[in-house]
Amino acid sequence: MKATQAAGLKVRFATVFLDQVGNLANAGEVALGHYIAHPYNIEAAGDEGAKFAEDYKAKPGHYPSYTEPQTVIGVRFLGEALKQVPPQDGKLSVPALAKALEKVTYTSSLGTYTMRAEDHQVQLPMVVR
Repeated sequence: MKATQAAGLKVRFATVFLDQVGNLANAGEVALGHYIAHPYNIEAAGDEGAKFAEDYKAKPGHYPSYTEPQTVIGVRFLGEALKQVPPQDGKLSVPALAKALEKVTYTSSLGTYTMRAEDHQVQLPMVVR
């Protein structure tokens, strides 16, 4: 962003990296007017987002940023699938886990997260700021 501004280019960036630790501090005011997109946004999630942020902070000591919220959602999603797959001879059946993932629905105040059975792509809300 700084280089494009220095070159006199009038462009806007849309990225998933703008809120990566250090990027906003480095970009400073140059970041104003650019966009970021993520599957979860603490502010947009209202009261649920505020609770999520405080619960998260209680563990590592900092508020979640960058990809941390979607990592938590992914682990919760996986956890729901694992509840549906009993061990077979003390081992996890990966094909059974894949099928279980297809049936999981995770809902947040921002929308619903599901796994498309045809190609195992997660269907999720996106927040653009």
